Amino acid sequence: RWERLPTQYNTAIGRIVSRHAILEDNLHKIMCGLLEISLTYGRIAVPMPRVADAITRIEDLMQLRGFTTALDLKGLKSDCKDLEEFRDKISHGTWSKFPGYKVPVLQITTGKNRDGSKARISPKGGAITLPVMKSYVAGLDGAIKDVRRLTKELAKQHAALRDKRTAQSRHS
Repeated sequence: RWERLPTQYNTAIGRIVSRHAILEDNLHKIMCGLLEISLTYGRIAVPMPRVADAITRIEDLMQLRGFTTALDLKGLKSDCKDLEEFRDKISHGTWSKFPGYKVPVLQITTGKNRDGSKARISPKGGAITLPVMKSYVAGLDGAIKDVRRLTKELAKQHAALRDKRTAQSRHS
């Protein structure tokens, strides 16, 4: 077991965890916006689900509002699910030193293995290189960029909806 991971690994883990938090925050802001509640009320009343579930909720709320997007939400949802699973593994797995490996090996001790055995009884592990970690950082950066684009698209549609409501109330 590593008593202390190499600095580059700690840095990569920190980047993945912090970027994932930014992704979650942006998705939560979209949900609150679609519900037309403040972020303060949203923090209390709208729990943040897994990212794939948050995107499903956003799709449902968009449908209720009649909003659309050019963004491939199905692809984004799939990508985000993979990114979140990786974040969970590197955050909660056990990093170990194995003879013959020059890089840390990540052991997964939760869930089940492919053969159906419990991972806590028979952990599986694999070496994770820095380029792999960096690819997940890049993936999170891309997902954040897409979610911010979605935020802008929805803001325009919200503004048009507010303008329409204002015009209707003047004619009433």
